[in-house]
Amino acid sequence: MVARDVTQMHQLEGARRNFFANVSHELRTPLTVLQGYLEMMDEQPLEGAVREKALHTMREQTQRMEGLVKQLLTLSK
Repeated sequence: MVARDVTQMHQLEGARRNFFANVSHELRTPLTVLQGYLEMMDEQPLEGAVREKALHTMREQTQRMEGLVKQLLTLSK
C-alpha cells in the first residue's frame, strides 16, 4: 500500500513538473516574439506594411497569452 502511494506521488509530481514546464514554454514563446518586435521598433521606426504586420503579430501574441492566463485561472479554481 505504501509503495503504491509513493509511486502515485512520484507520478503526480512528474505531471506537475511537466505541466509547469509546458505552461512556462507557452508563455515564453509569445513574450519572445513581443520582445523581438519591441527591440526592432526601438532600433528603427517601422512604417507602412511592416509596422502593421508587427502590430498585428504583437496583438495576436498578447491575445494568446491572455487566453493561456484565463485557462490557468480557470484551472486554479
